[in-house]
Amino acid sequence: MANGFHQTTIIGNVVADAATRFTPKGQQVTDFTVAVNEEVGKDKAEVVTYYKVTGWDKVAEVFEKFVVKGMQIMVQGTVSVEAYLDKNNAPRAGLHLRPDKFKFLGGGKSQGAASEGRRGNSTYGGHAQDDADEIPF
Repeated sequence: MANGFHQTTIIGNVVADAATRFTPKGQQVTDFTVAVNEEVGKDKAEVVTYYKVTGWDKVAEVFEKFVVKGMQIMVQGTVSVEAYLDKNNAPRAGLHLRPDKFKFLGGGKSQGAASEGRRGNSTYGGHAQDDADEIPF
């Protein structure tokens, strides 16, 4: 059976400052949400899609330092769907983007100089799938 491949690139605005936490084993994890606005249809109705982005270890450190509400960011990586129950126990789903590459495009703490990051095997190797016990949520 052949290996599959999928990759998604988004450009959008950060909804809130990045949130950082640590796993019981001390790994840093930083999350933030990106809103991607699109105009669709003849009437150009605006549709917003939200992606949760999670960085681990060194990538988490960069996200914690620079990602703030309102900044524009480009994130490239793989998307998964996360199912959950909302406050009323109704089933919901969300999009989660595991970053392979990212670039800060403006606004926030990085304004004036675009910063770029790449996931390297030694600093961010997809821990969310490699060690499910390490996910602190």
